[in-house]
Amino acid sequence: MRLVRIIGKILVIAFALVGAVSLVPYLVPKEAKAPFGGDVHVRFIPSPDASMKAALVSYFGGGAISPYCWTVVSIIPDTGSETDAQDKKFAVFTGGCDGFAVRNGAILNSPIIEWLSNTALKITSSINATMLTSATVTMKKRDASGRVTIQYEAHE
Repeated sequence: MRLVRIIGKILVIAFALVGAVSLVPYLVPKEAKAPFGGDVHVRFIPSPDASMKAALVSYFGGGAISPYCWTVVSIIPDTGSETDAQDKKFAVFTGGCDGFAVRNGAILNSPIIEWLSNTALKITSSINATMLTSATVTMKKRDASGRVTIQYEAHE
């Protein structure tokens, strides 16, 4: 009988700990959380004169139950860091992750970033994910400095 009580107390404590841990994300202030949470990958594409760089920031996570992926393109000075690339004020494009239609046996990831000149950037994004549902994207015509103009193209 005593063993049953001890096991019961252990189970009550275990369930209380699980409940407390599951509440922590709701109690942490939103400012302390990453903008999209999960894992972050940053890739830089320098401008032709290397005075600016475009950053392709990918946020992904959620695991098998609820996976997600979000892409942000930011334009930052050449001295900018990964932290700067994740700052919303530098973002010029945001949207979900997608792939282009198969071409020559390969699927390219979207978006494709291409510097046309020192002051012009082209972002090509895929619209394959919009086949069944709509997608939300944000696009800016100029970067935060006002020096770089962004052109957009979308296709399968």
